[in-house]
Amino acid sequence: MSYALAYPERVSALVYVAGTGIGPEADWRTEFEDNLLARLGEHPERLTRRRELTGGPRRTAEEEREGAALQWPSEFEDRERALEHAERMATPWFGSNVECHRVLNAEARSLCGTPALEAACQALDVPVLIADGARGHPAALGGGLTGAGPAVRVPGDGAGGRSPAVGGGSAGFREAAAAGLGPGA
Repeated sequence: MSYALAYPERVSALVYVAGTGIGPEADWRTEFEDNLLARLGEHPERLTRRRELTGGPRRTAEEEREGAALQWPSEFEDRERALEHAERMATPWFGSNVECHRVLNAEARSLCGTPALEAACQALDVPVLIADGARGHPAALGGGLTGAGPAVRVPGDGAGGRSPAVGGGSAGFREAAAAGLGPGA
C-alpha cells in the first residue's frame, strides 16, 4: 500500500491481503490477540510450548523457527492442514529481522490513524480489493480502506483465516482477486 501511495502512476490496482488497516493499532490489537489465543488454544500443548518460547530471553534461531511454526497454523482456515502449511512456510528458515520489524512497526504506528493517511488513501485513484478472513485480523480492519478509495471490494463471506491465499480458501481468494483485478489477473 505504501508503494501505491508513493507511486500511484505506476499502480493499476491494489490487492490488500491480511493487513491491519489504516486506523490506529488500538483499533485492532486486542481483538486480534484474543482471536489468535483462541485459535492457538485449540491445541493446548502448542499454546503451552509457544508461551515457553516467547516468555523468556532472546531465542535461538531454532527456537524462533519453532515459535513461528507453532503460531502460524492459527492463520489458516484449513485446520487439518494448518500445521503442514506453517511448516512449509518455515522451511527453509531464514530467521526474523527484528530490527527491520521494529522500524516498520514504529513507522506504521506513526502513520496509521492519521488524517493524512486517510486523505492519501481517498485520493488513490485505483481499484482496491481487500481480502481478509473474519478469523484473521478483526473485520473492522478494512475500516478506513473500505471508504477510502474507489471500487473497493471485500470478497467472499469473510470466514477465512488471516492467510486467505493458502489452504481451504485459496480457490475463493484466487477467484475474488481475478474478479477484482479484471482479465489477465
